[in-house]
Amino acid sequence: MNETNSFSSKIKDIFFNHRDRFSRETFVITFVALLLFTLISSLLLYELCSLFLPVILVNLIALVYGFYMTYATFVLCIKRLHDLNMTGWISLLLLVPILNILFLAYLCLSEGDPESNSYGDSLNYEGPSFLLYLCYAVLCFQVVLLSVGLFYWSKLRNIQNTAQGVQKMIDILPKKFQEELKDSPRAMGVVFIDDKFTTAGVSITKNRVLVQGINFKQLIQMALLQNKKVVIRFQDDSKANITRLITSDDSLSVQMAVFEMDQDIGTPAKLGDRNRKLLEDINAF
Repeated sequence: MNETNSFSSKIKDIFFNHRDRFSRETFVITFVALLLFTLISSLLLYELCSLFLPVILVNLIALVYGFYMTYATFVLCIKRLHDLNMTGWISLLLLVPILNILFLAYLCLSEGDPESNSYGDSLNYEGPSFLLYLCYAVLCFQVVLLSVGLFYWSKLRNIQNTAQGVQKMIDILPKKFQEELKDSPRAMGVVFIDDKFTTAGVSITKNRVLVQGINFKQLIQMALLQNKKVVIRFQDDSKANITRLITSDDSLSVQMAVFEMDQDIGTPAKLGDRNRKLLEDINAF
């Protein structure tokens, strides 16, 4: 019991006590651990909560969770600044775009004050360890992943508000899917609400379209209730209006919804066995 309390107090001291000093190695290791924990736990938390709670409550939990994670990040940076004999107020640079990246890089790479300073005793510095280099590698990998994610996000942003963006959407798909769509140009389309890009949809058979993704069903349903124009545009420049929800399954981690279109598209998509089984289970056909 005492060991458990001791471990808990150490964790709280690391992430919630801003008065100490952190060496470069301690900062990088804890920063990487916080990033990985935040990524994994937020995904799990969101998936679990979305199964049992309404969307507004899920968003509120995500907001509170994000606040605590941000606070912990500030604490780590303040401790690292103390090791460099600098005031913790400089950590406000985390709120400045671009500068925050340079600031974090500076904290990760700079050697600390080898002597005692205004914020605490000397940390008895030693040379960089293998663990530090490993954490550097993890950070570099995360930067690469983030860069790739931002690249694709920017490409998606470029097709937003563009009623003729279907081909651009298809151009960023993996080559395998692009080849399949050459034979079935109406197998996949892009859903627009009032000419604003919303999501991709798959024509599953004739006048039915499958939409996958958290909250997209609610988004389209709300638009239909408000008499907004909900259109799906296909690769061959054909289009159809989405008229109503036929069936859906909200129990999955990724929601599936099948909507009716006002035209017979006539080109069914090639569906994987798993998706076909799910669609049969919710009586989509």
